[in-house]
Amino acid sequence: GLSLPQIGPALRPSILPVLGCLVLSVSLTVDFREIKAAVKEPVLIPLALFLMFVPMPLVGWGLGYVYNDRSLALGQVLIGSVPVDITAPLLVYLAGGRTALALTVTVIAIGLTPVITPSLLLWLGGVKGVVSIPYLMLELFLIVVLPAALGVSLRTVFSRQLERFQPFCTMMASLLYIELILAVVSGSALQIRAFNVYALAVIGFQVGHNFSGYLLGFIARSLTNDIGRIAPVMFLVSMKEFGIVPAVVFSTGLPETAVVPSIFFAVVQMISAPIAAKIIKRYFVEKK
Repeated sequence: GLSLPQIGPALRPSILPVLGCLVLSVSLTVDFREIKAAVKEPVLIPLALFLMFVPMPLVGWGLGYVYNDRSLALGQVLIGSVPVDITAPLLVYLAGGRTALALTVTVIAIGLTPVITPSLLLWLGGVKGVVSIPYLMLELFLIVVLPAALGVSLRTVFSRQLERFQPFCTMMASLLYIELILAVVSGSALQIRAFNVYALAVIGFQVGHNFSGYLLGFIARSLTNDIGRIAPVMFLVSMKEFGIVPAVVFSTGLPETAVVPSIFFAVVQMISAPIAAKIIKRYFVEKK
């Protein structure tokens, strides 16, 4: 991806449709009964939301102090303040975790974003401004809530018929994720190269931020020994919806360089998440 920057612009128009199709593919593996059971989780849902919107922004704020640039520091705070990435349920599914729990928390987090993200920016960064909420919420509704509701409904009504197509849904979701990796990494190649040696330092910060999410998510281990319930919290906390960042930056009037940390974080996340899913499934889920 980094060696083929010309691929990024060609794939960019397909990102939103691909995200919607990816959410639909994952949702087709979850029925309403599983969602109902996930909603009844007394602690894990609030825990995941708390870790997502409190410690992770604080980690971003702490890392921001290292930058000798206020706009980059604000960008680091921002990447910590956005909700979970909408591809997280797929990674939870691939890791053998409870997809219904991940899907439920993702939808809730998206709904909380218009209130929480601007509040965190004001609290941690002193940024005042009105985020373009209507457009942002419409976009998230079309690529997250609508496909998720459609997929779960179809799975609930046609459970027996769709059971035969589950391997196909998994394959399609995986292929779509690969396309996203190419689109994000290739699309960010020129910006990453422009930072030269400094890029290594910025990438190091993003690795630290991303890895902090997995460590924070592992707090769920104190509540349950079921890796199927722990894994969703780890992915929900560590993965961030970096696609929201440009809209927030431009609507609040922040310098364009505030987008830079999210570009690097996107690359780190798209590479680390599949590796983490493979490790969790091979060494924890399959050895239970």
